[in-house]
Amino acid sequence: MPPRPPQLTKLQQRQKRLLNIFTVTILAFLAFVVLCVFTPLGDGLTSQGASMLKAATSGVPTLAPMRPFPPCPSNWTNHLPCYDPKIAILYSRENNEFRERHCPPKSDRRRCLVPPPPGYRRPIPWPESRDRVWFLNVPHTTIADNKRNKNWMARQGDKWFFPGGGSMFPDGADGYLYHLRQIVEFGPAVRTALDIGSGVASFGAALLDYGVLTMSVAPKDSYRAQIQFALERGLPAMIGLLATQRLPFPARSFDLIHCSRCSASFGDENSTHVYEVDRLLRPNGYFILAGQPVAWRGKIAEWKRLRLLGKALCWELVKSVGNVAVWRKLGSGACRVGVEGDGRDVPLCSPALDPDDAWYVKLQQCAVPSAPRSWPTPPWPLRLHTPSPRVQLALPASSKASLSDWLAESSENGKTSASSSSSSSSSASGSDSAGGGGGAGAGGGGGEERVGLNGERRGEREGDGVGGGEEGGEGDDSGNVVGRVELASGGAVKVVVDGILAQGGKDEDAEEDREGGAGGKGGRAGGEREDGEGSDKPQRRLLSAEEEEDGAGGAGGGDTEQFKLLSLERKRWRRRLHHYQKHFLGPLLASGRVRNVLDMNAGIGGLAAALEDEQRKAERERAREREMGRERGRELQQQEGQQQGVGGVLPVWVMNVVPSTGPNTLPAIYDRGLLGTVHDWCEAFSSYPRTYDLIHLQSTAALMPSRERCEVADIIVEMDRLLRPGGTVIVRDQPGPLAVVAQAARAAQWSLAFFPPETKKGPERILVATKPMPPGFEDTDDGAMVGESDGQGGMDGGERVEGGGEGGDVGDGGEGGGGRSGAGEGGPGGGRPFEGRSGMAHAAAAAAAAAIDAKAGRPGNR
Repeated sequence: MPPRPPQLTKLQQRQKRLLNIFTVTILAFLAFVVLCVFTPLGDGLTSQGASMLKAATSGVPTLAPMRPFPPCPSNWTNHLPCYDPKIAILYSRENNEFRERHCPPKSDRRRCLVPPPPGYRRPIPWPESRDRVWFLNVPHTTIADNKRNKNWMARQGDKWFFPGGGSMFPDGADGYLYHLRQIVEFGPAVRTALDIGSGVASFGAALLDYGVLTMSVAPKDSYRAQIQFALERGLPAMIGLLATQRLPFPARSFDLIHCSRCSASFGDENSTHVYEVDRLLRPNGYFILAGQPVAWRGKIAEWKRLRLLGKALCWELVKSVGNVAVWRKLGSGACRVGVEGDGRDVPLCSPALDPDDAWYVKLQQCAVPSAPRSWPTPPWPLRLHTPSPRVQLALPASSKASLSDWLAESSENGKTSASSSSSSSSSASGSDSAGGGGGAGAGGGGGEERVGLNGERRGEREGDGVGGGEEGGEGDDSGNVVGRVELASGGAVKVVVDGILAQGGKDEDAEEDREGGAGGKGGRAGGEREDGEGSDKPQRRLLSAEEEEDGAGGAGGGDTEQFKLLSLERKRWRRRLHHYQKHFLGPLLASGRVRNVLDMNAGIGGLAAALEDEQRKAERERAREREMGRERGRELQQQEGQQQGVGGVLPVWVMNVVPSTGPNTLPAIYDRGLLGTVHDWCEAFSSYPRTYDLIHLQSTAALMPSRERCEVADIIVEMDRLLRPGGTVIVRDQPGPLAVVAQAARAAQWSLAFFPPETKKGPERILVATKPMPPGFEDTDDGAMVGESDGQGGMDGGERVEGGGEGGDVGDGGEGGGGRSGAGEGGPGGGRPFEGRSGMAHAAAAAAAAAIDAKAGRPGNR
């Protein structure tokens, strides 16, 4: 028998086990070191630790990591939570109700990250994106196939190409506008437009040449991604249609409303769509209807009914040519709806129905009564910083004697936050219907007036109209208040704006703000905008900084409480934008990487106004260089071409969103000549995935007053859906809520950086996040912007954290009630507008469409 192995004592067994554990530990440690050195794991852990240390030292607490959000199914690349076909089929087709917003309950929502389509590329920068976008970014061919003879769009290699055609203007929007200019008085008085049933937004794109901002709305229907194409082109747009609910805009928002075969029911016995257009149209604004029932064979009775109703609504039929009709809504000085004894048989809406309430409000067959006195809208750009009486809509429903009384009450109740102060601070006593308080009525009566092409005022007015208030502010000192409200001794109210007292205070940062201020003095009048030789575009004279300041002060009444608060707001946001540009936003704007901007809690549009000021400042500087003969030839032209944008020179436009759960400040935003919408952020936004380059958010609490309906993680997932890969998010909040945002942002695999506020005092902090590019992304310089795939760079002073790690449409059958019934594309009665007129403009439009390649690269044309 072989000898038995010696038995180990208990001590030896214990020593052997310890040796094995030690050996395994050493091997595991060596493997971890190898992984850290030779894989990205080490970089991620290092930057995450550095960022956690940075957050801890900056006052933002670090919470326990949240489980990463999983990716959505691969067929959800165009996921629209509130336009799900499975939910839509449960609703009636009458008046297209099934195509409206129908959001799923909270229990059915999925927290997942919507993936981009295969082959996704960084969007083509503006202005080239107006005419071309990448095919694989929006790989939908339905519109191109069905609208081939209307020149909506066509594929050219790896890009979509937009000739500018439409169902009623197949030869291009330029020729269509050539005709409209003979009827509609474009100029400083026409600033905001609404295009209902916009298709791919070619009409709104053409209006940019006239300085008009157009909100394009179209449904998600059998043509699929119409609005996705519009936003990919860099044009303001959102999903929507005239069906059974009000459009999400306040009353008297638009200077021009356009409908070209927009599937709305005009002329039917149910006239709710006509009343909705009347609600949205400003006094002296234009309504352009192209298509049925205008002179449409088989629609004679509807056409007659529409003309009679328009007359009852104080619409003047300016001209009707072919299948196009143009009305102008008369001001209250010439005609008023709802006056007893005027012979106008129009049902009036109940006074209890707020005309500005537009969130899930059913359309009713009634008209909003005309205001007894309307605010005479100043010409653009003076209206940007001229306070209108409608800023009082930020006040609670119960009327208050003055702004100070409301601020005092809010302070006592402890309900005034930074965001709500922003929304309500520019409010004042009086109402739009009464025409009282500040605003344009400061000098006397308010009344109606018309502003001509060159800004001259004409028309009938009651009293003095635009009053001669004192000069509004001094140089750079202008904007709205966003701050906290405090009660001083004796019960007096004071508004504190980062150390600046709105009443009797001292401006500690005046000198800092004067450096490079957007509206500062010293800018000369820049002459006329150059649109190329032989251009028939209206020439637009650039106002100097002094003219803008003095004009806003005179129109708004420089001594009114409204104007002073608006001045503080302007100053505050100019300082904020300067801070953003200095630390992280400047390189992004300069690279042309930012075009579509979303402000989730816009107040009265402070960020958008600051960006507009910056654009106008740059435009004045370039005009001054041209005047002084310092042309830099092609280099300057290329710079202008890259920077040319909506109403200015930086490539940005802003969607100002006002939360439906807070004060309704959207009327004041539209009175300033800006665009926006109302929305409940506990639901998905009416837009496609990957449609915004930059998202700004101030105060998460303002978006979700109750956690029973949604949480911060739900909002972050929605922001990720809306944000383009490589896009940027800016969140301003207190350290506690900001820590919750950072926790959810890491779960979305965003890169994070923290920054101090611009005043370097107070508890507020700034979080800047970047959404990573998709795996396998390869950037090129062929139209796309070159950049890092995971980080944007240029973030001075912040630490970055590297993040871890559609079903078919509802079958149409018919177009539903009020759809495109009774006619094909040509349509009985003709499908082309302005029938019987000279063919000169059509030839010009055809030539313009043929030369679109040359126009796309021409600077200053967009």
